[in-house]
Amino acid sequence: MYSRLAGLFHELGLQGSLPSLTSREGEILSLAEQGSSNKEIARQLRISSATVKNHMHNILQKLQVTRRAQAVARKNASRGK
Repeated sequence: MYSRLAGLFHELGLQGSLPSLTSREGEILSLAEQGSSNKEIARQLRISSATVKNHMHNILQKLQVTRRAQAVARKNASRGK
């Protein structure tokens, strides 16, 4: 699914570099890419689920998408995947 969305972003010309994410946001996006839920990410990073939710909200805004799958696809498209 992610590769299909990444292909769409590539076709639309949105494969350029990602807006600047903090290191924590990048870490959370990478874990989301692996299929981890907010609760699983929180557990792994030893932070609250609410904090993960806030970071994910910021990621979605910065990448100008509405769903985490779109954010992952945008990340993959920027890497040329």
